[in-house]
Amino acid sequence: MERNIWVIHKNKQEIILLQQVINQTGGLRAFCMLTKEMVHRGIEKYTKGDKKIAPSLIVMDYDTVILEHPDIMNDISREDSLLGIPVFFLVSERTNELEEHCYELGAAAVLMKPLNRLGILRMERASYQYEMTKNYEKIMLTQATELKAAREIKHLNEQLAARNDLLYQVFGRYFSDDVVQDILQKPTDALIGGEKRAVTVMMADLRGFTALSGKISPETVTNMLNYYLGIMTEIIMKYRGTVIEFVGDEILAVFGAPAPSACPEDDALMASITMQNSMEEVNRYNKEQGYPVLEMGIALHRGDVVLGNIGSERMMRYNVIGATVNQCSRIESYSVGGQILMSVETIQHMEGIAQVKRFFQLRSKGNSKPIKVATVIGIDGEHSAVLHNRGNDEFVRLQTPVSVIANRVEQKQIIDQDITGVVIAMSRHRVRLRLSEELEEYTDVTIRAMRDGNVGLFSDVYGKVIEVTEDNKKEIVIYITSVTDDYLNFYLDQREDVTHDISG
Repeated sequence: MERNIWVIHKNKQEIILLQQVINQTGGLRAFCMLTKEMVHRGIEKYTKGDKKIAPSLIVMDYDTVILEHPDIMNDISREDSLLGIPVFFLVSERTNELEEHCYELGAAAVLMKPLNRLGILRMERASYQYEMTKNYEKIMLTQATELKAAREIKHLNEQLAARNDLLYQVFGRYFSDDVVQDILQKPTDALIGGEKRAVTVMMADLRGFTALSGKISPETVTNMLNYYLGIMTEIIMKYRGTVIEFVGDEILAVFGAPAPSACPEDDALMASITMQNSMEEVNRYNKEQGYPVLEMGIALHRGDVVLGNIGSERMMRYNVIGATVNQCSRIESYSVGGQILMSVETIQHMEGIAQVKRFFQLRSKGNSKPIKVATVIGIDGEHSAVLHNRGNDEFVRLQTPVSVIANRVEQKQIIDQDITGVVIAMSRHRVRLRLSEELEEYTDVTIRAMRDGNVGLFSDVYGKVIEVTEDNKKEIVIYITSVTDDYLNFYLDQREDVTHDISG
């Protein structure tokens, strides 16, 4: 159903352009009024019962209407049927004094000319919110009528308009449109509490970013994260996902709630593949800005969660909790850069369209049963997408022995217990080592290399054990989650010194 926007303007050319822009939205219809007399006729027709022109928002040009007819707001405010309808002012310049005057007259918002996409979006949201809160406005109107004070009526009207605008600004900034609409369309759901739902949970996290962020400026960290999170959020929403929260560089999202989906598992995997492939765009931006290269790991897990408003009477947030979320977080902690790990429970709901590279089991803290997961590289069927080839990552064997010291990393803390070893081979993202003691698969480590007992070849390189040789448990492969310049330069030097690569 279209919502009517009354546009009051004395410049014929500008009002035609405004009408075109508003009508193009598909959900709004502009009623244009060039003179004060036309405004009065419109008010008269509406108050006599012509619902076809009932306004959901009034837009006035400050320069050509308010300055010439300052009493026009009084004419509108005197009509009980128009009370509560938000009024936007259009201005050609913005100053504190001008804005203060607009709000004193009763404006709910002040927009710059020419009208841009953000202005149209605010008009859509304000008119939609007005329609959603008509009953509430009627209550306020009754209270205002009983007070018999025009000043109090104006005050209450301004409060409502400001509250509506604030709701969309606050909710719209932190949640997707689906979440905002779910909260506003169901007022009872805005209370504390939630519901149990079967959803697909996604967790995405940058590899080695905690260590990296300590070496670069706060401004660089912020710029990198904002660009990265902006692209990933758009992709998640495109595939009907809902971003629940950002925790640093980690993204928590769900598919299948609050808006239902025919197959949230398909949506989640398609979003994950697109996100991983879009890291190429992220790193192109980073390269242009002189920032480090980033890599991301993603985990998907399906199960029951509690989804809703959680907190106290004074402070609450839309959130998702439960064992499914905890297990997804655990799975994500095992992922490496460019990888998508998906639980078998999730794959079983996809009718065989997930392209699986490898199945394996993970041990989850607090759970005696292992979690069965798979490395997924693509999706068949209607979506049909695969992870991009991230380039040649074959090992090169070192011509000169290089000693290495490894340390376990637990809870992001380096364990002060050195494990000595030797580098056998290396690639851009992997190192094959022979150590003095065994390390379990998926152990997080940091390594530093030396020659003649002096550290200096490379250091502070973070990685994860992704392979343990069957016949020699002390020979392992580490995936580098934080590629430093020293490591990369050393690898490139070794590659130039060899005549052929060895397979990994």
